[in-house]
Amino acid sequence: MLGRHGEASGARCGPSQCGDHDLSRLCARGYAHTYALEGRNHRARTLLASLLSDSRWGDAAPYSFAVTYAALGQKDSAFRWLQRSVEDRSCTARELNNDHGLDPLRSDPRFSQIAR
Repeated sequence: MLGRHGEASGARCGPSQCGDHDLSRLCARGYAHTYALEGRNHRARTLLASLLSDSRWGDAAPYSFAVTYAALGQKDSAFRWLQRSVEDRSCTARELNNDHGLDPLRSDPRFSQIAR
């Protein structure tokens, strides 16, 4: 698994090389998740902190933040962002029930409450 994600992240530009500010933030969200999957937790957390400190992006992608925090094993943060994504309707019950990125959360009773 590490190799597959490592190959994917190595094949693209880094988040600071994406150019356009909005595109850079979009890249950073994807990279934060990739780094978390690779076990590069410090890098993932650094990117998340950068995104969350920017008032234009702090609430822009609650679902992607939830999936990234799930990959980091930070369940409380993942559930907080997942709840936001349900409240703002940026995700559907179908996505919640089919996204393997949320697998680390499924055994927690909070998941079934949110996924209803």
